[in-house]
Amino acid sequence: MNYIVIYCKRVTQILLFAILPFNLISQVDSINYQALFDALDNCENLTGNIEKLLPQYAKNEAPKTKQLLDIWEKTCDPTEPSQRMNILLDIAANNFIEYKYTYYYEELIKNFTDRIQDAKEKNFKEIYDSSKVYYNYIALRSDYDNFTQSFALTLRDKQLKNTSAYLLCVLFSGDLEAFNKLIIKDEYKNTAIFKSFFPDETDDISDIIHFGVGAGVWMPFGTLAHSFNVNPTIGLNLRVNVNHWSYGIEFHFRIPNNKNPFVISAQDTTFSVKQSFSYNAGFMLSRLMKVNDKFTIEWVGGIGVDNIQTDKEKPDNFNTSESKLYYNITTLNLNTGLGFWYKLQGRNELGIQLRYMLSPYNWDANIDKSIGTNALLVSAYYGF
Repeated sequence: MNYIVIYCKRVTQILLFAILPFNLISQVDSINYQALFDALDNCENLTGNIEKLLPQYAKNEAPKTKQLLDIWEKTCDPTEPSQRMNILLDIAANNFIEYKYTYYYEELIKNFTDRIQDAKEKNFKEIYDSSKVYYNYIALRSDYDNFTQSFALTLRDKQLKNTSAYLLCVLFSGDLEAFNKLIIKDEYKNTAIFKSFFPDETDDISDIIHFGVGAGVWMPFGTLAHSFNVNPTIGLNLRVNVNHWSYGIEFHFRIPNNKNPFVISAQDTTFSVKQSFSYNAGFMLSRLMKVNDKFTIEWVGGIGVDNIQTDKEKPDNFNTSESKLYYNITTLNLNTGLGFWYKLQGRNELGIQLRYMLSPYNWDANIDKSIGTNALLVSAYYGF
């Protein structure tokens, strides 16, 4: 079985180099592919060859560097030095996707921090000689390490602070003390690297549960606008935010602003009525997408009930209490839209939502002729 695995790997390597000349030799004719090919069966030799070549191309010829890294990782699997260079190239090209390198944060970053610490020891050569495999055949205090440190320094101040890219540039510059001070700060809690370092870190209950109060307008359109003008609204909600999702219950109370009466029927009689009080209430779900530490965009959807209380009092013989009863129209409410949130001090935030509301009022048995279904709800919120 081992012979089969070795054979298959060798075939893959041969195919890789058979393909490379068509794509690269015209661009990378200075690379000695024969030397790389001869070293494919030995990661130490291959690493030695690639280590000499990478710094020649990394800053100015990223495609060549990526091809060399691809050869390295296909032969020796992703290593700490190869992933380190890949990360720096992606940051330099503004193509860095932090969750692409979760394996590095979880499995390889300790290798790098050990490398930095051991390189400071007087007997660093002896440490390396006894741990070549652990250090992936890149010697301590090597030209490769010196290059990646200087490369990281040139990129560091170009990155937005409070991001994984900035943290990694600080780390790769060799400043472990600065990195360790930054990684524990609250402003880095939302980075992928923090979540990999502290996988058991959970939000405080006060960061999970949010109350919100708001005000806005309910704007009917289409047929619904024939009976109703724009209605001011008051909103209340209770939300639970977990792992970029928000779950909650909400209420929107509408202050009546009628345009024309509409007709309902009950007990074989028709009545011309207007709304005297209205609301919609239900459950909501939203996907939270952070833009940065201050701004969050959400896609939100909800389902619940919509109720219009009319100004028509029910006959006395239908009263079951001392309070007066009025005819109501009740239907399903479905809604969806976008929200934008800005974080204030502490856990407070300001937000605005725009939602499309679908409420088929003609589902109510008291409605003979549809009064419409469509409205927009615009609300501004204060969350705490």
